[in-house]
Amino acid sequence: MGPGTMRKLARTFRKAAKSAIRTLPLSTLLKEKILFAIQMGYWPDFTNPNSFCEKLHRRKLYERDWRLVELSDKIKVREFVSATIGTDYLIPLRYAGTDLSPELLLKLGDQLVVKKNNDCGSAEVISENSPEIAKAACERIAAKHSYGEKTNEWWYEMIPPGYLVEERLIDPGQANGTPLDYKFFVFNYGNGKSSVITEVVRRVSERRQECSFFNEEMHPLFVGDQPVRYRGCPGFSDVFPEQELFEEMKSVALSLSRGFDFVRVDLYAVEDRVYFGEMTFNPAEGRFRIAPAEFDFELGEKWLHSSPEQHSAAA
Repeated sequence: MGPGTMRKLARTFRKAAKSAIRTLPLSTLLKEKILFAIQMGYWPDFTNPNSFCEKLHRRKLYERDWRLVELSDKIKVREFVSATIGTDYLIPLRYAGTDLSPELLLKLGDQLVVKKNNDCGSAEVISENSPEIAKAACERIAAKHSYGEKTNEWWYEMIPPGYLVEERLIDPGQANGTPLDYKFFVFNYGNGKSSVITEVVRRVSERRQECSFFNEEMHPLFVGDQPVRYRGCPGFSDVFPEQELFEEMKSVALSLSRGFDFVRVDLYAVEDRVYFGEMTFNPAEGRFRIAPAEFDFELGEKWLHSSPEQHSAAA
């Protein structure tokens, strides 16, 4: 049995285990700990966390920062971005509202990205629109269940549901036209002890991607002699734009993250122009499968928790 087959079997097992555990008559806290142990390979401590992923769980289980509701809303966050750094960084919006129909979607034309505003991973990309494609996209996106309820990310549950349709960004420098996704992990900006880690994702196809991690000087990150990467995800190192454009992206990420002990700011750079993607406060549901495993704890050291008074009892 080859490595590829083994990885597929492992993914299938983890997915089945997650679904089964969520149906068990156990407390939310115990379910999250079991899911964490299966995914991450160690038993967590969410009340006195050390690793990055443990601290992500502290955020979603014990804290109530109400800013997360508005800034995780893919429609409302545009107002925050506009007020903070200006409208030039926003992806052109074709539609935003509470209803979405194939007829409406068809009228919006081609090269679209359709999303739910209170979800993660619900995007539907439409290159060339047609009645059949519009109908299928509406059906798939409507079938998505409440994201926050399933993952215990309480802020998603509090976002009034809606839809948005953005203009699809096309990067002629990439083989499939999909822009590189620059994910800036910003820690403690505004208190004099900030640090930035950048994850860059290249989407090779619908089901395959490559990703690597870089420091603030755009140098690939290593733990010992091992490059930092997602487990099972191939890396690469030749992706950064010119220094001036990268510095602009970093400046945008810092401006949007001011006042948070941690937030990930996702950006795109297409033909020397920077675009805002989204703000993420709990990547990968808090189970960030990164290798080498020691990097999980290195990231945890960068996260200086600033508001213990926000803790409340877990659900």
